[in-house]
Amino acid sequence: MSAAEYGLPSPAGAASWLSLSQIVFNMHERWDTTSCNGGLNWQIFTSEAGYNYKDSVTSGLYFQLGACLAKLTGNLEYITEAEQVFEWVQGVGLIGNNYNVYDRTDDTKGCTSVDHDQWSYNVGVYRYGSAVMQALTNDPK
Repeated sequence: MSAAEYGLPSPAGAASWLSLSQIVFNMHERWDTTSCNGGLNWQIFTSEAGYNYKDSVTSGLYFQLGACLAKLTGNLEYITEAEQVFEWVQGVGLIGNNYNVYDRTDDTKGCTSVDHDQWSYNVGVYRYGSAVMQALTNDPK
């Protein structure tokens, strides 16, 4: 996404950086409403350890990418998707009342408990994505 934002040329014969970013964003097809009313599973395949985790960094990177795509393309659908992700993360408690960002929850337990480990990169993706969203929407949240 950064390559697209900075206007770097794509490698010869390859898709544009913007196209690649949009392809990655299509993980919205992985948005899982069968448990916890949404969220992205940490792993892709059910056989992988940790598949049942719905974590802050996976959702956060998706949120940040949506915000950046909205900024670059002007497509308001990216804003809508990013807002839905942020609201879901807050709703399950991965972002606390004081904006602490917690690591993960477990969909086999209905996302009713949160692992309160905190990692700087989790906070970073939400801070960056939130800054981009605020600049686009002028919404203080």
